Formats: sequence, C-alpha cells, structure tokens
Amino acid sequence: MGRTMWLLTLLLAVAMVAGRTTQAGEVLFHAPFAGVVDAKTAKGDPKGKFLPDRGRADAQPVFSDGIAGKALDIGAGCRVDYAAGENVRSDRGSISFWVKRSGPKPEGRYTFNLGGWGNADGSWVMLYRWEWFSGVAMLHGRGSSGDAKLELPGDADDGNWHFLVFTWAGERVRGYLDGEMADVPKFPPQHFTGFHVGGGDSTSRLMDELRIHDEPLSPSEVKAMYRELAGVKTEPTLVIPRRTTPVKVDGKVTAEEWGAATVTTGFIGIEPKLFAPTQTAVRAFYDDEALYL
Repeated sequence: MGRTMWLLTLLLAVAMVAGRTTQAGEVLFHAPFAGVVDAKTAKGDPKGKFLPDRGRADAQPVFSDGIAGKALDIGAGCRVDYAAGENVRSDRGSISFWVKRSGPKPEGRYTFNLGGWGNADGSWVMLYRWEWFSGVAMLHGRGSSGDAKLELPGDADDGNWHFLVFTWAGERVRGYLDGEMADVPKFPPQHFTGFHVGGGDSTSRLMDELRIHDEPLSPSEVKAMYRELAGVKTEPTLVIPRRTTPVKVDGKVTAEEWGAATVTTGFIGIEPKLFAPTQTAVRAFYDDEALYL
C-alpha cells in the first residue's frame, strides 16, 4: 500500500505541474490603500487625487481595517481620481477590488457608488447599485442616461467583505461577485480617460486591494483570488476503488476496466496556486499488484 500511495502522489504531482497556469497578464495598477490613496504599483501615474464631499473641503482620507491590512473609506460622497495612461488598457483588461459596508444600512431605497471611469467619446461607466437595482451594476451611459448594463447577482451590501471583478475584451464584459459570474456578450467598447473609486452615498463603505490587470481574468483565476483572501479552504480527499478481478497486462486498459475507476480533476499549479484553464481528468483504480492512472 505504501508503494501505491507513493505512485499516486508522484503522478498527481506531475499532472498538476502539467496543468499549471499563471494569473492573467500583468498587474498594471495596484492600490492596497495601506494608509495612502496612491498606488503601490503603477505602470503610469500612481498618484491618487482625493476629492472630499462638498461641504467637507478640509476632509482627509479615512482608513480602517481591511481584508488585507488597511482599507479606504469611500463613503460619505468622497472619491479618489486616478489617471488612465499606462495604468489601464482600453481594449481589454480587468479591475478588481474588495468592498464592505461598515456603517449602518440606510432605511428604504438607497444608491451607492463604488467607482467608474470616463471614456474619450464622452460616455461613462459607473460601478454602482442604483436604488432600483437588485445587484451592483456596470452601467455604460452618455449624458444622464444609461444604455447598456451588466448586473451582478447581488449587491454585496450585507456588512461583510465581498470580492468584485469586472473584465472587458472588446464588446464582451463579465462581472463577478465572490466568484459568481454574470456575462454580457455585447457592451460598448471602452476608451479610458481616467478612473475613480468612491463618489458614493452617506454610508461608510470600505474598499481594499484595488487592482487592474492588462488581460481579462478567467473564472478560475477569479475564484482562486477570492479564496486566497476570503480564507475559503477545502481539504482534498480522493477515494480510489480496488478492482477485485485481475487486469490483463497488455499495455492498454479497456473501457470495462476503466468503468470502476474514480475520476478527479480541478488541478492547480504548484507555484502560482491557480486553477488551470484547461483541466486534465485523471482516472484511478488499483488491484493487488499495481495502481492504474
């Protein structure tokens, strides 16, 4: 049995290395909000311009405990503006962040803004939950009206930390809430002139770990990023059945012989610890002589 388990460990390790993947593209911009609004990593200008709510001209950014270190309070109408330039690609990319309502939930219907950006053609995109929406939306519009919307399966406003991701590639956009995806195949293309976070409501709302990638994150990458900070853990268990009738050693295994095998997948790369986009399915069984994979 010791020989069997050694072979299983070795061969599964080979399968994981063969299926390893890396996180999509490059991180162009990363603002961890560790006591400052400026980005820690930026291909372009890292500086953030803090704009307090009207009537609070002397206000300063407020930071509280975040999902990883500190987080920026984007509530009370405050926002932070950033330059686009090399910090974001218009043709394709991803923006991700963690968000949490830390103040009391307003009574009745209410709207909150998480961020957005302006486009060179005069259109805009808002990441927000309007009072009549059921979930946070990526809304494209011009002037005072929206013309295209992607809505997430929830508003992430229950007082817990939630992970939001929005990706774009040409006219296709996707949004994720804690790894659950919404998809719109036809959405107006983006032409970034700048982007911002906040600009929201009167409720204290925290944002942490703002990142922009130069490629759309895949569903498996989004789930891996969510699990990494959310602390979602599962203990792997693989039960391999024992075959009671002998296997004919002829260099191949028949469909009947494979019929009783267990099947496992969901491999990750050993170093990046991210799910491979194309998964290998491994079948396994054993008898008194050997382990078969």
